[in-house]
Amino acid sequence: MIREIKLIKDIQAQQRGWTVKVVVIEKAMPRVSKSSPNKYQRLILADEEGNKIQATIYGGDIHIFRDTLIIGKNYYISNAWVKEIGAQYQIVQNNLQWTINGRTIVEEVTGDSEIIVPAVYNFVPFSRLHTYIDSLSHVDVIGIAIEIKPKKEIITNDGLEIVQEMTLMNDNMDTVMLTMWNQFVNNECTQILNIMNRKPIIIGCRLKVSSYNGISLSTKSSSSFVIEPEIPQAAALPIWYNANAEKAMDIICGRIGLETKSLSTLPSAEDIITIKMIDNQLNTRRSFWINGHIKVTNLIQPFWYLSCEKCTKATGYEFEQRFNCFYCRHDQVKAMPRCRVIVDLIDESSSLNATLFGNQAEKFLGCTAYELMNKSDGDSVKNIEKITTLSSSHKLLIQVKASNNEYSDIIRWKYTILSVCDTISKEINTLTQTDTSNDAEVSQVLEIVEEQSGKSLGITELREQMSNEDKVLADLVSKPTARNNATKKLKLMISKSADFLLF
Repeated sequence: MIREIKLIKDIQAQQRGWTVKVVVIEKAMPRVSKSSPNKYQRLILADEEGNKIQATIYGGDIHIFRDTLIIGKNYYISNAWVKEIGAQYQIVQNNLQWTINGRTIVEEVTGDSEIIVPAVYNFVPFSRLHTYIDSLSHVDVIGIAIEIKPKKEIITNDGLEIVQEMTLMNDNMDTVMLTMWNQFVNNECTQILNIMNRKPIIIGCRLKVSSYNGISLSTKSSSSFVIEPEIPQAAALPIWYNANAEKAMDIICGRIGLETKSLSTLPSAEDIITIKMIDNQLNTRRSFWINGHIKVTNLIQPFWYLSCEKCTKATGYEFEQRFNCFYCRHDQVKAMPRCRVIVDLIDESSSLNATLFGNQAEKFLGCTAYELMNKSDGDSVKNIEKITTLSSSHKLLIQVKASNNEYSDIIRWKYTILSVCDTISKEINTLTQTDTSNDAEVSQVLEIVEEQSGKSLGITELREQMSNEDKVLADLVSKPTARNNATKKLKLMISKSADFLLF
């Protein structure tokens, strides 16, 4: 008897008597439900047209399918239980899900009839992650796990949580930190740690892009991982890494103990909005770039607070007094001053209150938290207007992050400044993203540098400023065709010549 093979989209809720040929795209590690002690395991399946469905295995049935339903393999599945899924649990574009149990018929496909699924992953390049910072969207990435740090316990608003940080690298030597939370630490991190000696390839699905430490990735409850995947996009990465292992190790050693740096700190023109536009975009993202002034209008504020030297959480201990931090779980840390200043952000459309913290606040004010502490008089700083800068002299590009809290059904938004850069960055970024290459554009760069730095720099003087390893940039100046290969060098040179400010 020839069985009739249907597509995923043809199967309706509570339908019986069907068979679908699928390939396993994802198979997450078993999880413990938040609402009960029961375990569940989630899978993502796709058919030959690329239609996807979410499937779940519960309890003791997880063990039954431990050695089957393997990622990348093809199966005939018959008579799984089909039901609707709530929107809050839906992770693929399908309002149905399958429940697979001991009565479900699962047979591996053999021979020449395996499915070739079109584009099941939509990987975001590391260089484009900045466009997803603090948005409600998620990303899929692929990279090499080159470093994994010890797990640690921290206190958040949800209580005690376990986190573990991992560094991923792509074939451009870009790195990004991935923070794994709770069950991902106990499951996926443990599995990855056991094979770190061979620097495994990792696919991360539905990850959140955060502004923590510049740009970083973080797991969500719906995230999933494929470890050492057998897909074409992953095949070349081990070969590339083996050829570049020594240089990669230099990067690893140089990064130990350092914060992850932003992969792209310069916004493109379309990323910059007005303050008035922020309210209409809060339903899709939480991070924004604006072009405006920073001004301190409230002079009756502390300007600093005492914090844990490790995690910067506020503490009631005295200056340099040692204590055990309940937040980051470090012992015998010092209470140290940290700068915090409430400012007004102003552009042509409107204004809003925002907060500057740490080094950014110190650089804007032009003094340290320690100096502010020594000038303090109760809840204010004596003669603050004489010892600090209280407003920016010209427009700055400012990245702000919005967060909210709800009280008595009223939502209040507050804004934190993530980064600030001089408006020259807008000109640099626009220039480096264009496809045209000619000497007129190089001259335009020189004019920008001269305007911002107050210096007259001819091409000869520009060459003289370059070190021997910057010969590629000399080629850029004399040969416009080399421009696309030297934009990174160009940005670095301009920033040095024009006293580019980024803090």
